Amino acid sequence: MPSLWVLTERYARQRALKQIEWIIYATNCAKPNPKLKRVLERRDFVIQNTPEHSSGYYSLEALN
Repeated sequence: MPSLWVLTERYARQRALKQIEWIIYATNCAKPNPKLKRVLERRDFVIQNTPEHSSGYYSLEALN
């Protein structure tokens, strides 16, 4: 996950995007990784319902 965050932020900055919207559903799979939940909560993700899925971890990250 850390590599994905770094690459996504770099991509967004290169294209002058103002924010990144993260929606992660991997915690609802058959064998969820218990470490993922802790990492997401440390990065201020919150559980939110979406129209497409029942719930997932959500974060809207503003870029400087």
